[in-house]
Amino acid sequence: MGMKDDIVGRLKEVLATGDYSITDSDSIPGPGDNRLTFGNTGVRFWASTLYIDMRGSTKVLNQFKAHNVAKIHKAYLYTATTLIADAGGQIRSYNGDSILAFFPKNEKATINKAVKTAMHIKWMLTEDSVKKLFEPYQHVLDFGIGIDHGQVLCVKAGLARNDNHNDLVWLGDAVNRAVRLSDRGRSPNCVYVSDICRTNMDGDTKLANGVDMWVEDFVEYNGSRERAWRTNYGWVVK
Repeated sequence: MGMKDDIVGRLKEVLATGDYSITDSDSIPGPGDNRLTFGNTGVRFWASTLYIDMRGSTKVLNQFKAHNVAKIHKAYLYTATTLIADAGGQIRSYNGDSILAFFPKNEKATINKAVKTAMHIKWMLTEDSVKKLFEPYQHVLDFGIGIDHGQVLCVKAGLARNDNHNDLVWLGDAVNRAVRLSDRGRSPNCVYVSDICRTNMDGDTKLANGVDMWVEDFVEYNGSRERAWRTNYGWVVK
């Protein structure tokens, strides 16, 4: 058989009608998870999804030498990664200048943890001593962070028996909406959250000295305009 026949044969297997074996889980799958195969299997879990993306990254690539681009990206990604991991978030994807992370469990505390982490990242990357470190490169970091909460389905896709040609794929409104919310964020309003996140915020996540830190806004998602919330506040990292 030729390549066309091989592909068509595999597509018939993937797209065949019938049950899809989905395992509901309290844990987030990772590389090597034996619950995931290249057959019709998936793992579904509840989580708060955090997505951060740098603004103006194409300009950075065109403006600086390659080694300086690498330094800027590594500093930015290290900061976000450290704060996400410290708060119990689990990073599952780096894509150039973006990070996809999950905070597991369907709990109000999970949402608040993810939101506070975003505000920690915002504060740290815009703190005066950190900004001075970027001054020799004549670059001011700008970025957007989006957060939503809901179920996520993880499946394994690509070519079997070749780790360079397969990966875990993360599907669901919570992921897609977090990405769209991130697109809305830019300095000074770097953090955007969905309405469900706002509804479940604790007082200290919502208010600073009795003043609401969040401003009502919107996000275009799935052909409609949804209510969203943005903030220019950061949360101090000690």
